[in-house]
Amino acid sequence: MWNLRRILELRDSAQSNNWSDVLSLYFWRAKEADLRIARMINNLSVKSIEYLQELVQRDGEMVQRLQALERELRAAIEEYQLFTQELEASPGWVVNKDMSIEYLQELVQRDEEMVQRLQALEREVEERADEKMFSIEKVKGNVPV
Repeated sequence: MWNLRRILELRDSAQSNNWSDVLSLYFWRAKEADLRIARMINNLSVKSIEYLQELVQRDGEMVQRLQALERELRAAIEEYQLFTQELEASPGWVVNKDMSIEYLQELVQRDEEMVQRLQALEREVEERADEKMFSIEKVKGNVPV
């Protein structure tokens, strides 16, 4: 029943009983609908690409912050190690040198573990950024699906 109504509406819109006119109108409307959908899809893909690029940029910023933190931790570790060496080399200290050295060595160990966790997190963020870039290239059509 719906098809009959549709055909009658097309015939009335074409203002003709000629089937070629009715079919021409139908195909013209179908083409317009397809173009509207194509524009919406294109708009959506552009917005998706922009969003993914923004995420990749944020991931890059996160990697830079993680690298800066890693450098700071490495500098602190080096400072602890130098201080530990100074303590070991100073025979006249009144404080319990062994406890101080052990404490600083524990701090160095914890900081090294933190650096390792940060490096793992950095790799993970870089992998996510690579996945997002791959998705961008896929949406752009530069990568076969």
